[in-house]
Amino acid sequence: MTVAAVDTEKQRAPRPAGARRINRRSQRIQSARRALLWGILSFVGLQAALAVVSEKWIPELRNPPFWTKLRRLQARVRQTPQPSLTVVMLGSSCTAFGFQGQLLERSWPRHAERPMVAYNFGVYGQGPLGHLLGLERLLRQGLRPDVVLIEVFPPKLANRLDPSDRRIATMQYADLDTLQRYVPERDVAAEWWQSACCPVATERVAILSGLLPRLLPWSQRVEWWKNSDASGCVSLKVAPGEQTLDVNSSALKKWKRQLQAYEPGGAAVQALHELLELCRRERIQAVLVVMPEGPLFRSFYPPGAWEKAERMLAELRRDETVPMIDARTWLGEEAFLDSHHLHARGATQFTTRLGQALQSLLASVE
Repeated sequence: MTVAAVDTEKQRAPRPAGARRINRRSQRIQSARRALLWGILSFVGLQAALAVVSEKWIPELRNPPFWTKLRRLQARVRQTPQPSLTVVMLGSSCTAFGFQGQLLERSWPRHAERPMVAYNFGVYGQGPLGHLLGLERLLRQGLRPDVVLIEVFPPKLANRLDPSDRRIATMQYADLDTLQRYVPERDVAAEWWQSACCPVATERVAILSGLLPRLLPWSQRVEWWKNSDASGCVSLKVAPGEQTLDVNSSALKKWKRQLQAYEPGGAAVQALHELLELCRRERIQAVLVVMPEGPLFRSFYPPGAWEKAERMLAELRRDETVPMIDARTWLGEEAFLDSHHLHARGATQFTTRLGQALQSLLASVE
């Protein structure tokens, strides 16, 4: 028998059962390794793709409250048949519920040279630093308002920054230089890269809030403004005569506690100064608007606290030569849901009176 024949016979001979088991086990291990490797590569690729998409093309995934409003404002400006007089109000939830841009537009003279587009850029929890970052984003996107109404809610001008204003997960890379100036104790670039490297984790709540909000408790949802009108306002509708004031609400308790040690100034006021300077450089007419407060809320200020706020605002107006509309005492308790958030009827009263106060100013800009 030749050598080749012997080799052929060996190949045909059945392998021992143990060898077959070892071979199958080795194949399974190799298959598992390949699957694990592909899984890791797919996960990393998904993270990288989502990070690029949320930074360059769909920033709503990172910060839905702001970017959803920006896209809608862009659409409204594009739909206007001729260059519009663009009025934007920057603020917190007080603005989000209180400023009815469509009502201001209807009060604008029909014979005016330019039609008005008035938009509510109120974002829940936002303070002066958030307003500054917001205007910078608008300008980077090619949206230059003619008039910027800036919410002044005195409790947010205390010597601290709102947590939502410095939350890294909502920032774009272009925001970091401004943010770093206000939180020098943090390495915001390193924190941003850490959050950007795993967007599935950092943006999961925002994505779920947009797609499947019912899976999240109401307190954890991120606002995509599905209930806002064409001007960005959210209406808090209540029945006539309905008693809405809850003196034991957590929001009122929080503000009452914080106002006991009220001291205006610091980083919040610095951000307001910088915002006004940006408006001046960009030739944007800025107007400070002190938001309405109910009698109950005004009673939370300890003796001398409001006088401190008035002195600070007077210095701000003098230094920045900016007009201010003081609406703090315009409305009674019946206009509010909780003595600082206006319900729909209160928002109508506030916007109507605000429009009257703005008439001469807007006419000069137009």
